[in-house]
Amino acid sequence: MKRPFILVILFFCFSNNVKADTLTFREIYNFTIGDTFDYQTTTGKYGVDDNLQWSRLIVANRYYNLLNDTLFVDFLVSSPGSNSSTISKRFFTQLDTSIFFLEPNYSTQNCTAFLNFNGSLFGQNTNEIGKFCFEKSGSETYGRGLGKISYKWSEGSQQDNEFYEHKLVFYGSPNGSFGTKMETLSGYDLLGFYTPIPEVCAEWQSKIYTNFYPPANIFHYADILIRTDAIINQNGKRWVSLLFSYYDPINKDKVTDSLIGFFRNDSINKRVFFKQNIQDTMDGLLYDFSLPSRGVVKLSLETFRDGKERLVWLQPPQVEGLKKIAGIGSNWDGFIKVNSRPPCCVPYFYKSLRCFKVCGELVYNLYNADCYPLAISENQQSKIDFNVIDRQLYIWGEINPKSKMEIYDLLGKKLIEIDGYSLQTKKVDLSFLARGTYIVSYLDNEERKSKKIVNY
Repeated sequence: MKRPFILVILFFCFSNNVKADTLTFREIYNFTIGDTFDYQTTTGKYGVDDNLQWSRLIVANRYYNLLNDTLFVDFLVSSPGSNSSTISKRFFTQLDTSIFFLEPNYSTQNCTAFLNFNGSLFGQNTNEIGKFCFEKSGSETYGRGLGKISYKWSEGSQQDNEFYEHKLVFYGSPNGSFGTKMETLSGYDLLGFYTPIPEVCAEWQSKIYTNFYPPANIFHYADILIRTDAIINQNGKRWVSLLFSYYDPINKDKVTDSLIGFFRNDSINKRVFFKQNIQDTMDGLLYDFSLPSRGVVKLSLETFRDGKERLVWLQPPQVEGLKKIAGIGSNWDGFIKVNSRPPCCVPYFYKSLRCFKVCGELVYNLYNADCYPLAISENQQSKIDFNVIDRQLYIWGEINPKSKMEIYDLLGKKLIEIDGYSLQTKKVDLSFLARGTYIVSYLDNEERKSKKIVNY
């Protein structure tokens, strides 16, 4: 009689251990009104996050059917920064079963199923069921009182892999909060740190790594300098002109202070606009910093040398390995997507913002990079400069009497040619020309300096 009694005791203990680890769906969906769940959804290819999205579900109401085997739940659904929510009505059946009930969906001839009852999240037990197949896998995980906390799958070989993951990242209840809220993950809680792009005496210095032919596969770098210049008030809007300089120490190619366009800050709405011609009627939206990052871009906050905190838009190295910096510009484009490429047909591979200065003060310095020489080094700088103010072309510097200046329209037609003796007045009246953009070239011996001007 003793031996059967011992067997009964052992079976009883084993049964209790299994039940302690195995959750029923009634336990899994044991929600309380007011429970808050934040989810992050990730999709991508080749191991790189292509898209990140977030959502929040709040339990607004819950009730059972008459048989007490189906739970109905009303969720309030919202996304980061949203001031409104929608109602999603969902129901959960087979409440007294467990993930064993799902096993037929995972156990197939070509797939191997697995179960895991030993996990935990936010201090609660979790149960996971999944499968491994040829070039395909997936799983879903449930937590006590947390519902489905994860669903993920991947498909394809290592070279063409695609993946999807939907997971719980935050849980809040009257008893406490766990995880990270979607506002933090999406960057919405950082958007209050927006800093407008400086409009006066700002300089962006970048290095551009180039590859010239022939010979092939020989790399070197050129310098790019973009700086703010004159400010133009147009129809109540404040536009800041941008000048572009380029210097290649190997080929001796250079461009000095060529006008590339105008930007303006809309600080109230945290936006930046750009247009190439001041006469353009449409303002092109470049950045909208009132929105969170999208896709692969993630936000962080950095304190710069001037003591100000600015948003930094990070991108995974698999995509570009670069940073986009609010209030400064983009490493990839040199400055907020303006045309800052070197002269025509020069192939290039990589551009990096190295230094950012405001009125001579170094604000940003990538990896403590050398900020000198600038795009045009002192011994290579032109001895002359010119710009337009009130439809008058003003000239600065020493003018060689044997030099000449030519003015072209954007189609390349020469409109004016002025000799060096006439330039001694350092002023050229442009009032007879129509308002618009022109090309001015100054020729002095072997030097030619060309830049765009706007006759406004």
